[in-house]
Amino acid sequence: MKEIGDTLKKKRQEKKFSLEYVNSQTHIPLKYICAMEEWTPSVFPAEVYMFGSLRRYARFLGLNEEELIEKYRRSIEETAGSLTPKEVKPSDVKKSSYLKISIFSILIILAGFFAWQGRVFIQPYFRPKVPRPSLLSKAAVSKIQTVTPERVPSETEVLKLEIKIIERAWVKVVADNEKAFEGILEPNTARQWVGKDKFYVSVGYVPGVRISLNGKPVDATVGANHDVNSFILTKNGVEPTEKKR
Repeated sequence: MKEIGDTLKKKRQEKKFSLEYVNSQTHIPLKYICAMEEWTPSVFPAEVYMFGSLRRYARFLGLNEEELIEKYRRSIEETAGSLTPKEVKPSDVKKSSYLKISIFSILIILAGFFAWQGRVFIQPYFRPKVPRPSLLSKAAVSKIQTVTPERVPSETEVLKLEIKIIERAWVKVVADNEKAFEGILEPNTARQWVGKDKFYVSVGYVPGVRISLNGKPVDATVGANHDVNSFILTKNGVEPTEKKR
């Protein structure tokens, strides 16, 4: 969609803004500004950075950011729809099905044969010897230990994290030091995770998400840097973090 890049470049030139001035005002790296104007999205490390930078640049130039984002999404869908699967001949499907059925039937017959052979030849020699209850000594009985089942934590002892997606956003969730999810979530969807002690949450576009912990809303915009934020959720609330995972 080079049309998007041409629109951005034309608008910047109309306002007589230099690339350095745009960089100083928006804090978008120069290579990303050039990539958007020349329309080379492959320069961005991930699609979420492309969406965030395009939205910020369009807003700075006074353009309709939602219209440009929607135009970019349509171009992606049209590109994906143009890929047609390889044509498969009906005869090839029939041959493949017959072959799979034949192999499966042979495997079932062989499995039944070997199971019968094993029952006939092995069973008489490997019958377990079970001592009679009357022959168990008092010493043996005293060695029997009672196993206490592991206690299952109640609902009040666990953390329940829920993230609802309003606009397409990249999300990363680490539950108790183990990565639970990382990827892009689509609008009108919701995901839930359960943890014991804490969650590490990183969001690529905080205005597009709604986060709650144990049913209580969490303000993901506090401490955000250009719509990107990372924080730790515990039973005590929100804790900011400077470490990246």
